[in-house]
Amino acid sequence: MQVHRSAFSLPALILAGLAVAPHAVAQVQTGLGGAPYASFNGLGADFVQASATTRTNGSVNPTQVSPFALVMPALPAGAVELRSYASWNYLLDGVSPPTDTIGINGLLVQGTRIGGGMPDLTWGKDEVVSYLADVTGMLVHGGPNDVASACDKVLGLDPAAFGEGITLLSVYTDSTKQPRSVDVWTGYTSTSSAVTGEARADLLLSQPYFSGAAHFFVNALDGQFNAGDEFSINGTSVGGLITGTVGALNAWRGLAGPLAVSNLYDFAEDDISGWMVVGDTSVRVRSVPVFDTIAHSLAAISLRVDCGGVATYCTAKPNSLGCLPTIRASGFPSATEAVGFEVSCTNARNGKPGLLMYSVSGPDAQPFSGGTLCLATPIRRTPGQNSGGNPAPFNDCSGVLRLDMNTFGRGLLGSNPLPALSVVGTVVHCQWWGRDQGFPAPNNTMLSGGLRYTICP
Repeated sequence: MQVHRSAFSLPALILAGLAVAPHAVAQVQTGLGGAPYASFNGLGADFVQASATTRTNGSVNPTQVSPFALVMPALPAGAVELRSYASWNYLLDGVSPPTDTIGINGLLVQGTRIGGGMPDLTWGKDEVVSYLADVTGMLVHGGPNDVASACDKVLGLDPAAFGEGITLLSVYTDSTKQPRSVDVWTGYTSTSSAVTGEARADLLLSQPYFSGAAHFFVNALDGQFNAGDEFSINGTSVGGLITGTVGALNAWRGLAGPLAVSNLYDFAEDDISGWMVVGDTSVRVRSVPVFDTIAHSLAAISLRVDCGGVATYCTAKPNSLGCLPTIRASGFPSATEAVGFEVSCTNARNGKPGLLMYSVSGPDAQPFSGGTLCLATPIRRTPGQNSGGNPAPFNDCSGVLRLDMNTFGRGLLGSNPLPALSVVGTVVHCQWWGRDQGFPAPNNTMLSGGLRYTICP
């Protein structure tokens, strides 16, 4: 499953206004961070990437030749490609075009301007621009990819725009692994274009960090040998501690290219769980210059999904005997198993009809029948049942309602369960309803609190 937000770029009016004064000192940038550009969920959801400089006019020596080969890592055996992106950058004079075309494996690929900033990274150009294209199905995984027309070239009105790096990134699923989510962010932030003088991005996660490995990637533009910069994640300096960075005060040295250093493009890719805590809803990346100028325009993370994640929420309605109906669950919610996840309600009135309501649209808290409806619409129901308990003439809270949601989800109890109950990663909210004639109509109902869980394999 994928969630996608629209592209965001520097307003054309701002770009045009600043471009009339070459090498303007005004600081403008689209920024990188906030909600993900795209989010994916599925079994073993993860990503691979390959990055390289696209600068032919290096800081000391030419770094790249055009065209060139960029080797992508192989996908795991049996993995399925969900989406692949190409992200590339330039420094140029004048206003950047809204689109740019490069070649990948002999195919023309048109990218859309997705981020940018002014001034540039101290190369005397007017601005930096980042383009993004969907290249799903075009890449060779586990082999070389031919990249053309992404290096220094004519771009817009600039006869000699500088290439500033390219990344190919593929998101995939692997049915042999546990559920994970992948978030991808695009945009642009730099130590030159940010008023604060730091390239900072607050990357909002599509779901809170749960536990386990946090596979992370971020690119870095314009790193040079011994120019000096500091890179941190969630407030901790990690230069030299994660793959792709070199030292505490010289994290970015331009390692992504044919030269040993000063290729003017870098990337960090590693497990960053050591700098995260359970419940984190964002990741902050931050590059601060010593003498260097650094920018970031692409980031991604793969996290474990809180599979199961059973939790109660919302407020139950005391029944007419003063008892509080209590919802609970035991077992393991599965997309494939036919038994093993029971949702129950204790403290129900004995001998009364009831049923479990459920929703895959999220929680809510609306006044309903003298209590609180804990489910967002649309709401579905399971088959009715009797609470049992002590027989008449007893009138007490010995009733219990129970239902195996794995059995129901496989269609073995009737009532046409939603197909989403058999999809890994579906978040389900449910609440027990029952009859309580101790209250006058229309409030003659029992309502438990709510229960949330996530469908596992």
